[in-house]
Amino acid sequence: PHSPAYMCLLLFFFIMEPAVFVPSECCFHFYVDRLPKNKVDDYRLTSPHCPNKGIIVRMQNGKEFCVNPDQRWVKETMERMEMSSLCT
Repeated sequence: PHSPAYMCLLLFFFIMEPAVFVPSECCFHFYVDRLPKNKVDDYRLTSPHCPNKGIIVRMQNGKEFCVNPDQRWVKETMERMEMSSLCT
């Protein structure tokens, strides 16, 4: 009843569908040591579709680390950066 081309197209979309919802950046392991707050250049939240809630911290030298958002130093760093962006 369905043409082979239709079935191939349907199969293609079935296979590709999960790839559409896969976040590009997730944290699967967290850097456990405390990073120097004054060397943090920027941060971004991981996608809510990731299995672990995480923060990606970019240092002044360009290196990036996945850190646990529940750690106190991470919260303090984010608050400090938010305050400094409001004051500038």
